Amino acid sequence: MPTALLPAAVRLAEHGVRSLPEAVALVTSGPASAVGLADRGRIAAGMRADLVLADLSGPHPLVRWVARGQGFIEPSTGL
Repeated sequence: MPTALLPAAVRLAEHGVRSLPEAVALVTSGPASAVGLADRGRIAAGMRADLVLADLSGPHPLVRWVARGQGFIEPSTGL
């Protein structure tokens, strides 16, 4: 998910529009599907994915870690 969409997903969940998993799916699988990236947007065997660990305790979501590709993990500089 582009980290710019993370606040939108969190707001959808905070306002009860969607659950957090549903909101994240909306901003990940939806855009991936719209541009024809069939191997992205979901976490499943054979799919390409970056996993994001976000801190939701503050006033704005803060990306703490990003796991990319074959298990490479890097600390994030945040949003």
